[in-house]
Amino acid sequence: MNETHITILCAGKIEASAAHAAMVNAINVHRIDARAQVELICDPLGTQIRNVEVDRNWPQPTIAGGGEMAVIRRGGHRYTTRTIAGVDLKLNRTSLQRLLGDVNVLALHWRHLAALGIQGVLARAYWLQQRLGMSAGDSLLEALREIYCISEEQLKKDRPKFYARTSSLGDARFDIQLAEVAPALRYPLVGVSEREAAPLYRDLEDLVGSECNKVAPELHLLTDVLKHSSAPLIVQIEGSEELPFCPGLSIDSVKLSQSVVTPRPNVTYLAEPLVHLRLTNDGDSIDDIEGFSVRAGEDLWNAVTTARSVNSLLSDDVVGRWQPSRGAASIAAVALPTALVVGACMGWFTMALATIGTLIATGCEVYLIGRMLSRKSLTVMARPQPEATVPALATAPQATNATPQSKGESVEMPQAILDRMKPATNGSHV
Repeated sequence: MNETHITILCAGKIEASAAHAAMVNAINVHRIDARAQVELICDPLGTQIRNVEVDRNWPQPTIAGGGEMAVIRRGGHRYTTRTIAGVDLKLNRTSLQRLLGDVNVLALHWRHLAALGIQGVLARAYWLQQRLGMSAGDSLLEALREIYCISEEQLKKDRPKFYARTSSLGDARFDIQLAEVAPALRYPLVGVSEREAAPLYRDLEDLVGSECNKVAPELHLLTDVLKHSSAPLIVQIEGSEELPFCPGLSIDSVKLSQSVVTPRPNVTYLAEPLVHLRLTNDGDSIDDIEGFSVRAGEDLWNAVTTARSVNSLLSDDVVGRWQPSRGAASIAAVALPTALVVGACMGWFTMALATIGTLIATGCEVYLIGRMLSRKSLTVMARPQPEATVPALATAPQATNATPQSKGESVEMPQAILDRMKPATNGSHV
């Protein structure tokens, strides 16, 4: 049975799990492809699906070195999927090139870029303030928890000054100015002096920058590895489900992907939200997930099967020439010069040249004899010419006293010419 290996890569912790679980869930539960059947789901992947579909929680990162995997059969073809993300990238840093699959999926999130991350946190804080009635300080802390999973206790311990500034905002409110570009001007604090607000924005930029720096080495590693891979690549842009809850945040998916992936052929971009996200203060938690998006899982699966089919056609038509294995190439590289040296010593080359020369000469002789016989047969078997109508020629007086002409001069014989032009009784010319 033919097999295609699919590797899902991610610099963060949960993005690869979310993409993988969305695809397998759509195939196994929603049956988006009736021809596909999930044969195997490993325990970590099953846990991720259960967390989202049943417990309504974000997927949790898997243990290092293992990752998640699944086996999907479609007709006579088998797809083997696995994730390599976060800690797994660090563990396989030197051998990551060998772990790439026949089709690769790169999961990216806008929060991994500092410029977008700062705007995302402030936009989420503004939405929480406007829609759920939270204060500026509480909405900023909640936005950090939802986007970067930073708890209030962790901020108290690691960044006490920032936590103190956030707690002292009081009745201040976030505003939005869509015409501005800088985060501090796009989402200004109203009710606080600029002198008091500036340190808060600086601390926020430093905090988000430190979170992005945690995954920056892995992003650089993925850039270096993927630019040397010719396998089909699918870039899954994640975080689209959060845009309705981040007013003023605009994501350029192509620009985001090109910050990691060097532009090259055979790349597919997907940006469908993976999950259905809700933000409400009705329950114990403000953020709630209603389940995976079937459309996202279907798009990812279709992209995988299409990329596999295109890659197979290219392999058959363009790169389908026979290529020896590394072992066979090594043996041939040693055997060929050895055979040349032995042949030179034993006189095989002289014998080979004499044999080739004899064969060429024999072939030429056969060709010439055949050509000669073919020419003669054409002359002998020539078909008779059809009778021609001879026009009357003027009869010139014959010279009675003709003298012999010297060599090279013509002799006028009108009567002889007339006799030759007349057709004979048997149909041939005389």
